[in-house]
Amino acid sequence: MRILIIEDDKDLAQLTKLALEKENFTVDVCLDGAEGLYYMQENMYDLVILDRMLPSMDGTQVLKEARQAHISTPVIFLTALGELEDKVTGLNCGADDYMVKPFAFEELLARIRSILRRPGKWGDLNLLKLGDISFDPECGRLTKGSKECTLSGRESALLEVFLRNPGQVLPRPLSSPGSGALTPT
Repeated sequence: MRILIIEDDKDLAQLTKLALEKENFTVDVCLDGAEGLYYMQENMYDLVILDRMLPSMDGTQVLKEARQAHISTPVIFLTALGELEDKVTGLNCGADDYMVKPFAFEELLARIRSILRRPGKWGDLNLLKLGDISFDPECGRLTKGSKECTLSGRESALLEVFLRNPGQVLPRPLSSPGSGALTPT
C-alpha cells in the first residue's frame, strides 16, 4: 500500500514515514501544499495524510483541487487545528477522516487500516478488465498483477477504446471532429 504524507514539519513527516514503513507501507513525503497536490495528480496512492497549515497552498485548498480533478484517494487530515469548526470544514471539503496533533501513532495506524478496509468506491463498477490487466478510466490507473501505473490522458483514451472493443478491428478515424475524444465510429 502506498501512502503520501503532505506535512511541512520535516521531523514529524520523517518519523511518521519511518513508522509507516515499519508497517510495510510505501511512503512518499512532500513538505508543501503545491508539491503535495502535484504528487497526488501524478501518482496513485492508496491514502494521503494531509496537514492543513502548509506553505504555498493550505491543506483544504490541496484537497479541494484534488477532488475537483476527480482524485478520490482517501485523505486523513492530521493537523493542529482542532476546533469543531476546523474539523467540520476539513470533512466537508472532502476528507475521509480528521485527527488532531499531537496524536498517538497507534490511533493513526488504526484509522489508516479502517479506511483501507473499506470496499471500493462505486466508480469501481466502471473498471475495465481484459485478461490479467484492469484499467480505471476515471483516474487513468492501469494495473497488471501487483504493478500499476497512471496513464496520460491520451494513453487513457486509447486504452479505454481498445478495452471497450476487445477483439475488434477499429476503423482509423476514431476521433470526432474538433473534440479530440476517441470514440469508435
